Amino acid sequence: SAPERGENAIYKMARLALGVEQLNSRLPADPFLGKGSITLNVIAGGNELNVIPDVCTAYLDRRLTLGEDEAGAVREIALLAAREGLQAEVEVMDYNAQSYNGYPMRARRVFNAWTIAEDHPLVQAIAAAAETVLGHKPAITHWAFSTDGAYTAGVAGIPTVGFGPGEERFAHTVDEQIRLADVFAAAQIYAELAQRLLG
Repeated sequence: SAPERGENAIYKMARLALGVEQLNSRLPADPFLGKGSITLNVIAGGNELNVIPDVCTAYLDRRLTLGEDEAGAVREIALLAAREGLQAEVEVMDYNAQSYNGYPMRARRVFNAWTIAEDHPLVQAIAAAAETVLGHKPAITHWAFSTDGAYTAGVAGIPTVGFGPGEERFAHTVDEQIRLADVFAAAQIYAELAQRLLG
């Protein structure tokens, strides 16, 4: 009832939201993977219609590209908040996860960018297997979405490739779909790859 007596945390967060949008346009790009990104996707503040909110929480989706890391991403958001004169706590979310054998653990929502050289033997083996099955050389490119390769390659340093049936434009969308012929061809390529790698 007396907004002049309080500091509205949602108004302050609105300034940060505009800063996040501007930051997104300035993020660095990798020649192969492209530009990192940052978006504000969830915001929550206030709990009463007649009370000035003293806290506002925002959840950002920060996609890293090569050359970027967790510490730098956290630092750039903290600096943005400081420039806006905000008292902010910037942190990477932890979550409960389970290992493949059911072991419970805490994990961080950090997915490092990674690549593997086109001339790497694993890349060449899967390209040759695909060419054998499909009758033409496959395109070697990158996916715009995250995979478990963020851990296997990005953290553990295990040579990793992404390969699967279907079209990337349909992956993780409301129109997700796959042609059965693509599934059949992928199964043949997996078998051919196993023969090439295991002899």
